[in-house]
Amino acid sequence: MSFSWGVVSGCFIGPYIWGLFSKKITKIGAFAGIISGLLTVGGATLVISLQSGFSTAAAKSPEMGVAAMAISMVIVPLVSAFTKNKKENAERIEEIFECYKEN
Repeated sequence: MSFSWGVVSGCFIGPYIWGLFSKKITKIGAFAGIISGLLTVGGATLVISLQSGFSTAAAKSPEMGVAAMAISMVIVPLVSAFTKNKKENAERIEEIFECYKEN
């Protein structure tokens, strides 16, 4: 279970949290967060399994999940800083975040 939840949380926590609170997050940034979370757990599992066996990787799976979440939280805004939303996406983002404006 820790492998599956590590992958799920690592893939989606960065795009989810940043997407809720920032207008600057791009679609490419969100996909980069998903891929980075997946590769973190998958890559770490592969490397540890090849070096020490799968039982060692299984024992380290909670740490891999935490690392995947942290990496996803860093990658999403970093990639978004170097990419831009399309104009139609920017209009939709303004519409979505309009509820946060004070009257």
